[in-house]
Amino acid sequence: MRRRLLHVSLVLVLVTVVGGTWWVLRPDDGTSAVADGTTTRTTTAQQGTVTTTIAAQGTLSSGKVTEVSFPVAGTVKAVKVAVGDSVTKGDTLGTIATDDLDDALDAAQEAVDEAAARVNSAKLEVTAANQSVSEAQDAYDDAVAAAKAAAKTAKASSTTTQRADDASGQPSTTQTTTQTTAPSKASITQAKAKVVTASSSLSSAQKAYAKAVATRDDAKAALDDATLTSPVTGVVTAVGGVVGQSTGSSSGGASTAAGGGSGTSTAFVTISSVTTMVVAASFDEADAAQLDVGQAATVTFPAVDDESAAATVTAVDPVGSSSGPVVTFGATITLDEIPDGVRLGQTASVTVVTAEATDVVTLPSQAVTVSGTSGTVTVQAADGTTATRTVEVGVQGDTATEIISGVDVGETVVISVDTSVGTTTTTNQRGQGSFSGFPGGGQMPSGSFPGGGMPGGN
Repeated sequence: MRRRLLHVSLVLVLVTVVGGTWWVLRPDDGTSAVADGTTTRTTTAQQGTVTTTIAAQGTLSSGKVTEVSFPVAGTVKAVKVAVGDSVTKGDTLGTIATDDLDDALDAAQEAVDEAAARVNSAKLEVTAANQSVSEAQDAYDDAVAAAKAAAKTAKASSTTTQRADDASGQPSTTQTTTQTTAPSKASITQAKAKVVTASSSLSSAQKAYAKAVATRDDAKAALDDATLTSPVTGVVTAVGGVVGQSTGSSSGGASTAAGGGSGTSTAFVTISSVTTMVVAASFDEADAAQLDVGQAATVTFPAVDDESAAATVTAVDPVGSSSGPVVTFGATITLDEIPDGVRLGQTASVTVVTAEATDVVTLPSQAVTVSGTSGTVTVQAADGTTATRTVEVGVQGDTATEIISGVDVGETVVISVDTSVGTTTTTNQRGQGSFSGFPGGGQMPSGSFPGGGMPGGN
């Protein structure tokens, strides 16, 4: 019995200690301001610029890629450049064997010489034919003159005879007979026909000569093309030529592509310009809807510290590409200047300005609750009182919002009310410090004493 009373006494002592401790440390009604744990943050409306941007990553590439190949068929004799070499316009890139080209040029020159000889011969024939026409004309003119003279003489003789008859009264027994043959133009016609024939031969010879000269010039150009030179200044980014390789004119010449060129090039040498660089970036379809050619952009380079470049959007793909449910649109951003230390192929981060308002009233975006083109803000007066005000908003930027009307520069606006999160700390009026041992700020713990509850006493 005494033992049971001892247990009861111990329990009562424990309850008294716990209850007394809770009473001493319990929170009072006057501590709400501290327990509240709130902090009000404000800002002042400013005059400034609001911008909206979208971002993406891409790869830095040349803005102009030129693929160069031999324009004539042949066998590669030498490759003069390697990947990474810098070249200037006119530098030799490679050569092909010229034996066949030399033979072709020699044959073409012989054909030119022969054609020139035929032209000279035809010219002589034309000169001779023209001379024949002149001689035939002279002969005709002489014949005409002789005929006229004979006719005149005959007429004079006839007149004299007639006068003699009249004087004697007797007819003359002598008769003078003169036959005049009219000159013929047949010889002139025949001579002129020879001129036409000779002129035709000359024209044919001249055409043949011109064709031979063209063939000779082509052969000479082909020989010159056996040495491949760079048409541009840049960096060699690919070399497809190998000594002993056959090259053909079907893929010859130089072709230039913007923004990277072909990924499957079969060119002898590929040269990328380092004076014009672009970033090929992909934007998700929501951001791409805000893209437009001419927008300003900024490009940074993760691998190059403290370097950035102003840029411009120069192209936007009209058709998107999809990967599963994700649709993206490609865009080309051209750098205005090339920063020091950047290299082709580097990763580039692009930020494009899609909207901008300058010299406007601005507030931090978290201070404005926006719905369409209007919104609300909480304005704080000088005495600390606050009031909700409707505002008209313009450009909604990344960190700030344009306020068209409703707030003036210099007014104070509430940004947010911050509430501390975690274990509540309360301070007792009696200045006893803090206590957080009981859940709920001082309540007695749930559960039971050993044995299922407080011991009873009998």
